[in-house]
Amino acid sequence: MTSRDDLEPNERIVTEWMQQLAKMPIAAATVPPDATVIWWKGQRLRETDMQRRLIRPLVIGELLQLGLGAAGIPLIAALLRTPTTSQNPWVIVSVLMLTAAVLVALVLTLWSSRWVWRTIAVLLVVLLIPDLGHARQSTPQIRELPRPTGAFSVGRVTLHLSDSTRQEPDNLGGGPRELMVDVWYPAEPVEGIAAPYFDPLSFSDAASADRLRGLLRGAYDDIRDGRVRTHATQRVPFARSVRRAPVLVFSHGGGEARETYSAQLEDVASHGFVVAAISHTHEAVLSIFPDGRHVRLAHGRWPRPTQSAIAGLPPSEEANQDRLEWWANDIRFVIDELAKINTARQALLPFAGRLDVERIGAFGHSAGGQAAAHACQIDRRLRACLNQDGLSAFAPYYLDSRGWGMNQSFMLIVRNTPREQPSNEELAAIHMTREQAQQLLVKLDARQDTSLRLTGGGAYRVLVDAAQTSHADFGDLPFLQSTTLREAEVRAQFLASVRAVTRAFFDKTLKGSRPPLLEGRRGLPTFVEAVQTFEPAQPPGR
Repeated sequence: MTSRDDLEPNERIVTEWMQQLAKMPIAAATVPPDATVIWWKGQRLRETDMQRRLIRPLVIGELLQLGLGAAGIPLIAALLRTPTTSQNPWVIVSVLMLTAAVLVALVLTLWSSRWVWRTIAVLLVVLLIPDLGHARQSTPQIRELPRPTGAFSVGRVTLHLSDSTRQEPDNLGGGPRELMVDVWYPAEPVEGIAAPYFDPLSFSDAASADRLRGLLRGAYDDIRDGRVRTHATQRVPFARSVRRAPVLVFSHGGGEARETYSAQLEDVASHGFVVAAISHTHEAVLSIFPDGRHVRLAHGRWPRPTQSAIAGLPPSEEANQDRLEWWANDIRFVIDELAKINTARQALLPFAGRLDVERIGAFGHSAGGQAAAHACQIDRRLRACLNQDGLSAFAPYYLDSRGWGMNQSFMLIVRNTPREQPSNEELAAIHMTREQAQQLLVKLDARQDTSLRLTGGGAYRVLVDAAQTSHADFGDLPFLQSTTLREAEVRAQFLASVRAVTRAFFDKTLKGSRPPLLEGRRGLPTFVEAVQTFEPAQPPGR
């Protein structure tokens, strides 16, 4: 029987015979008597050798190579789930190279009989992993806000305004009420200096930086180092195609910052609105004035309410109405100043002379949403107001002394938090029976419904999904603090829904359009569960 050592000489004999056979005429071709046997034995030995190679046990070195290759797979998956990976081209290249090396290592380990090639493949994996880590650490990560959806570029100007008719309390330094205001506007698409997300001076003071660290949390380093970018340009010319633009005034949530709502503000401006965003001094996390003063959040400026309008409701659920009045007067003062600038046509301000002060609205988030609603109640220049998830004892604002809401149009965007029955322990803590708790919930629902029914311009209630979102998601920070791509996508989708509903409301009330979203002629955005309409009502005495 032919042995493995005889295989190569026998194969040579067969090969020479086949070559000779190919040159000979068919009739003259003769087959050596042992050729068939040689060929058959050669084939069987080759098949046996191939099977031996496939089923042989892997040696320790090959098992190590397989382990290193397999370890690269979860690493790649983790990198791809990180939001900054998709925003950094160097990291993307490193991830792709690492992926290729892992695949080559796995394939060659399983199929190659050459130790050299398998070793090279594994070395590629080992060498690329630290290189990828270096790229992620040394290359700046740029965190870009969701892009504006309108047709216009966006400009921004920051104003310092002083109200001599109102004085700050002595315990807060006294003096006239001062405000810092960002004005976002539709602009010409020209080159210029990018508007920073936060004033770099915000981080120059240790106490201020500490306050900001508490607010910004996981996004602190990116914002401090200027890696979060807006889509606005500073002081560029106003859009020539917009003769006069409707005006909106924005009010931030309590303890927040006007800057952390930039995604909303620049989006509205890109659709042809001028938006003035206020920092409510002493109640924003931080206000930086041109002379270098840092005015930080003053905790406990307003005393907590001592009683509630609804029996059985803790007073802490109510808002301090003096605070609402103060913030609403900030909104009114900014409108006064914008009107003066518009008339004076100051050459240094691109929007001067381009404001349509007959079409003004106000909106805000949380406490700022309640302040915007109250501003509508006390200032007839406002034609529409919108409250984003700002409730006190379930009401978006307080009825006036006549029991009336407001003459203007109103919208409430509110997270549709599911109602859960309180546990026995919770009932004992609030000293209520289950029946009393149920009656309280009915009163709270009726309170919100009443505020929406008593508006002269009609109202909307937009219910948004609460399961995947939080109260803070109306601002930028949850998006900027995202740790996975999926989380960032969810935050961005929610912001997109809020922006779409906000635009639709002001398009209708200030521009006179008929947005399909509010007319029931279009599907609802992601996270929007329902849009409820309340017809206009007649105020008392008519």
